[in-house]
Amino acid sequence: MGQGKVLEERRDEGVVFLILHNPGRLNAIDMAMREDLATRLESLRKDAEARVVVLAGHGEHFCAGGDIKGWKDFTVVEARGRLDAIHRPLRGLLNLDKPVIAMVRGYAVGAGMNLALACDLVFAGETARFGQTFVRLGIIPDAGGLCLLPLAIGLHRAKELMWSAEIIEAREAHRLGIVNRVFPEDRLEEETLTFAQKLAKGPPLAIGLIKRILRLTFLEKLEAILEYEAQAQPLCFQTEDHKEGRRAFEEKRPPSFRGR
Repeated sequence: MGQGKVLEERRDEGVVFLILHNPGRLNAIDMAMREDLATRLESLRKDAEARVVVLAGHGEHFCAGGDIKGWKDFTVVEARGRLDAIHRPLRGLLNLDKPVIAMVRGYAVGAGMNLALACDLVFAGETARFGQTFVRLGIIPDAGGLCLLPLAIGLHRAKELMWSAEIIEAREAHRLGIVNRVFPEDRLEEETLTFAQKLAKGPPLAIGLIKRILRLTFLEKLEAILEYEAQAQPLCFQTEDHKEGRRAFEEKRPPSFRGR
């Protein structure tokens, strides 16, 4: 399986599981995980034996977003570096000419939800929960969510989820178009693996070309949004509202935002 912030498991028929691994932090994304995931995706891009990738979380949850425990008062330059670091694995998922299935248990919130959206398909257990929780911290969605969520569910619904920071259940996420299929928890891995193996038996060149051509429908828009995101998020990190959001999160209380 290997060690690190992203574990790798090889299954039959060329299916590779990449498992986000940050025990005790609900697999929150720290800087080491960003680097590890980007490196593993780049390696799989060159691996002819890997036909399908399944992105999953260790234990009971997929990913709780950015690891707020490691946050501080970032400078603009530091914050820009963090955005560039999350964009590397995001682009790795989108540019991999092989199918990627997000297998979601428990929480997929913040950047964790957006990593799932960057996958080609999302399979969820009945306990899965999704949310664009960024505004609770006085910041904007990152990891491409400002492009990927409206593509999945439409502009108005995307605004509602981003502004409300509401946590939605798997069935509602399926109804909206965020999730492809929902399974009972005890069948999620079996069903995901079965579908992945079915894809792995298909023609890899044709499947890869379909993904590559479909990517052209939104790639220019995504790249523009990622650049705006990388400029705007560092500004949010300088605000009093963000500092209040972070304090409120640590103190487990509602934030009191003042618009400055």
